[in-house]
Amino acid sequence: MNEFNKEAFQEVLITAKGTRGVNEFALQCGVSSSYISELINLKRSTPPSMNILTKIAASSRNDISLRDLMRPAGYIETLSTENDELDELIEEDTLDTLLEDSNYYSVHESLDDVHMIPFLKNITTNDRNLFNKNNILKYGYENKADVMYATFFYYYAPDNSMINSKISKGDILTIKYGEKLENTKIFLVLLHKVLTLRRVFIKEDYVVLTSDNSKFEPFVLTRDNLNKDCIEVLGKVTYVKFKL
Repeated sequence: MNEFNKEAFQEVLITAKGTRGVNEFALQCGVSSSYISELINLKRSTPPSMNILTKIAASSRNDISLRDLMRPAGYIETLSTENDELDELIEEDTLDTLLEDSNYYSVHESLDDVHMIPFLKNITTNDRNLFNKNNILKYGYENKADVMYATFFYYYAPDNSMINSKISKGDILTIKYGEKLENTKIFLVLLHKVLTLRRVFIKEDYVVLTSDNSKFEPFVLTRDNLNKDCIEVLGKVTYVKFKL
């Protein structure tokens, strides 16, 4: 967790309050008015909990989002405001070029030293059909020593949610399948059945899934949410082959 910036949070909170008085705003948020007043008057040295931030965001005005509150509170890093337009996925005929790499199989290497990794066509759910032969576009090759004791697959980055981590839509991702959520790592997940990338921050009572693009809202999941259908974890991003 980053440092709590009281002054920056004060500015965002006042904007979220809008023209409402402190008492009215606090009542609508479900937070005590004295607590809101202390935040506005810079009398608190610790940031609000994620539970309180979520309540404030739900009642905020002037388009203040949960992400806007999380940044100065120190829960996520301050991100660049520059955003590129979403790119089209790369054409299949460039896939071979992207898969060419010194780590991949060549006629000069032994077949005993490499392992085939499938490039998946579609991901709609984390189930046994994922690696069905009809869902495999083609194969790449990895050094066997790098992929032993785990299952890997390739897939396109589905969106620009991690653009400021230099992952653009259409880049080829190497995914370690079935990995449990790990703090600060980037994962390919299905959130409410929508495929996306998110960086994971694990707290005691909840997990925050953030993007590195301000167009994409963060998700705050309780431990109960993690066991429900709102999220399916496909795997951890271990390598990116950038689009040419």
